[in-house]
Amino acid sequence: MSSQFLPLLFLCSVCLLSGCSSSEPSKPGVSHEMAAILSKHRISEFELSVAGMVSSDGKDLPSETSNGVEVYDVPPNRKANDTFAYRVLLDKTKQTCWIIRSGGFAGKTTVFGPEALGNQQP
Repeated sequence: MSSQFLPLLFLCSVCLLSGCSSSEPSKPGVSHEMAAILSKHRISEFELSVAGMVSSDGKDLPSETSNGVEVYDVPPNRKANDTFAYRVLLDKTKQTCWIIRSGGFAGKTTVFGPEALGNQQP
């Protein structure tokens, strides 16, 4: 094998082993800000981490139909029972995001946020 291809082969191997592709949004048209949120919080294709986020009563949750609000639904794991469903709300006006987690064994819904977009560095 030519030595000029070794750096490319190494980079591809690292990306595959570290799961680079799994942290990318699977929905076309996702904003850069939403991609950063998903990259920071994604645990798997079907699950987000809410570690470090504060649960809230959701009173300040932005309306999903408001201008400047982007919504992303994490696809559910249809092969497993009693899993959580995740919805991410990005309020571009206030530069904050929220994660809504629902389902699980008890069927409970919990709102996490707001989290400032400046905290999205992985």
